[in-house]
Amino acid sequence: MATFVLVHPAWFGRWCWRKVTPLVRARGHDVYTPTLTGLGERAHLAHPEVGLETHIEDVVNVLKYEDLRGVILVSNSSGGVVITGVPIASQSRSRTWSTWMPSCRRMARACWI
Repeated sequence: MATFVLVHPAWFGRWCWRKVTPLVRARGHDVYTPTLTGLGERAHLAHPEVGLETHIEDVVNVLKYEDLRGVILVSNSSGGVVITGVPIASQSRSRTWSTWMPSCRRMARACWI
């Protein structure tokens, strides 16, 4: 089966995937839902230096420390900007990625400026 890494958008946390995760697991897939630094239950880690690179590193570290390869990255809204940087930074640990609402690039860029 496949391994999915679901990346939330700005102002959310891993909890935004709570209804989707059991459905994907019920189909026999593995699912990881990291919370990005400074957001959700990790809001206490927010500081001015947290930005897009930090969030890409958050996802890359999940792939690295869980020893995941060939994952399918999924996001929505500004999370799409994060996952586009992961394949390069992770040295191709992901095999494909998908995002909803990719037209939110301007909004996502504003989140990290």
